[in-house]
Order: sequence, then structure tokens, then C-alpha cells
Amino acid sequence: MIHPFQMPDFVSITRGGCVFKYYFVPYHHMNQPTSNKSVWMVDREYELNLFGSSCSLSINVSSTFNVSIVNGEAQPVGKGISGQTTIDLYLCRFVNERQNQGTPWHGYPINHMDQNRERPSTDFYEKGPGSALCPRDLKRLKRGKPL
Repeated sequence: MIHPFQMPDFVSITRGGCVFKYYFVPYHHMNQPTSNKSVWMVDREYELNLFGSSCSLSINVSSTFNVSIVNGEAQPVGKGISGQTTIDLYLCRFVNERQNQGTPWHGYPINHMDQNRERPSTDFYEKGPGSALCPRDLKRLKRGKPL
């Protein structure tokens, strides 16, 4: 295991025969979320593992999602602000709108209850990482309900 302060801001990983560049965005690793920026509660190595498992499922896309699951239950990966309240975030999104230009991917925790944000497709819950969730958590995440 690499100590979090020793992991560089940019890394490359190989999945499915493809090399992916990944950037750890500093403001998503601050201590507290802001009204428009969520923060990771997991270390960089775990964040990279979440990215790695999501990118191996979706090679030719500009965004992908993942969820941390232990014994079928969704685990918080980050913190965000909803209204005036700090909340746990269970889903994460990884993006790269310009991957054909060699730019790195980056990711952040997202609020599954925010109806104004892009959310995972039905495939994410039926065939992808979300399919390993227990029925209660799957239903709540999919419908944008609190866990």
C-alpha cells in the first residue's frame, strides 16, 4: 500500500489492455466539502481502485460511475453539501470529456439524490457495479432516495 502523501497527483493504470491516465484533483481531497465541491472520504489508493474497476467496464465513454459495496451495502465514499447540511455520498463519477486529446480522467463523489445531476444508467444497476447491491440500497440509490 502506498502512503497517501507519496502517491503522485497523476498516475497511469492499465485495464483491459488500455492505459488510463488519472488525476487526483486536490480540492476533492480537502477536509470539508463546499456548496459546489464534494470531497473524498477514502484514500487515493481506494479512489484509484474505484476508478480502475469502473473504467474496465466502460472503455470508450467520457464518464463512468462506481459505488463502494461491503456485504451488499453501499458505503460512503465522500461528503457533500445539501442545503445547509453535510451529507454522506455513496456514488462516484469519473469523467474525461477530452480523452482523445490525452487528458487524464478525474473523479469525485456525487449526490445520488440530486435530480439535476447526471446519474448512472439502468445498466449500472442491472449489469454493472450497482448490481452487487442489496435490494434495499439498490432501490434507494436508483430512485434517488436517502440511504
